[in-house]
Amino acid sequence: LRALTAIVAIMVLLSSYVFFKTTGLYILASFVSLIVAHEVLKLTIKPKPLNLVFFLTLKLGWFIFFFFFPRLELIWLAYMVDLCFWLWSKRFEKNSKDINSSMVFAYIFYGLVAPTFVLAHLKQPQGVQALFSLLLIVFSFDTFSYFSGKALGNKIFKSKLFIQSSPSKTIEGAIFGAFFSSLFMIAINTFTALKTVQLANFSNNLGSHFFILLVFCFVSLSGDLFESLLKRESKVKDSGRLMPGHGGLFDRLDGVLFAGILSYILLIY
Repeated sequence: LRALTAIVAIMVLLSSYVFFKTTGLYILASFVSLIVAHEVLKLTIKPKPLNLVFFLTLKLGWFIFFFFFPRLELIWLAYMVDLCFWLWSKRFEKNSKDINSSMVFAYIFYGLVAPTFVLAHLKQPQGVQALFSLLLIVFSFDTFSYFSGKALGNKIFKSKLFIQSSPSKTIEGAIFGAFFSSLFMIAINTFTALKTVQLANFSNNLGSHFFILLVFCFVSLSGDLFESLLKRESKVKDSGRLMPGHGGLFDRLDGVLFAGILSYILLIY
């Protein structure tokens, strides 16, 4: 079921680009970002239905605006608007004693800031290739970490990676996953026509490529662990049910959202 869900997701992703090019990818990414925002909102704020519709409308308005006016500095204006509307909506709720400011900032980061950086890839000349490179880096790391953890977990290190966040993750899985996924990406860049834009812009040296891929893995892992903390705080196992075998879209894209900021910076510089 997990593999089938992943295949369907890949087909939807590729079809959106094949038939509708960059605009199709942007629309799909915006739709996915709204679902992620919805899942994060339920984890962090637990809003009433009316507030939920309002917040998602606010996000959709920003994504549409950004498509026509891709000025990334305006994200701080959108951030302020998002925070102000959330604050005053809580003012008129009867039961608002459960306000957790750190959870609110987590929601705005995952529901607004990080998705915008991912969407910003598609407004750059090499953006489509960079976005697919980002997905390949993160998902290859997830895959190699999973199998490395299954094969070698707790056989070298006796302690868990981050037991407060994700008790199932092992140090061996993270280390060997990062190592093998970095080698995998370097092999793709060396022996195939597929080139990772972020690496090409960073340096032409293989050692530098290996280093930046390890950084990507670390950032992606951090996003995964942070998302796990949010779920444990909210006492839920999955962020949603949209992807059977994977959980919600937030579960699947937590590392992409974190690493997307690093990816965009490497893309433009």
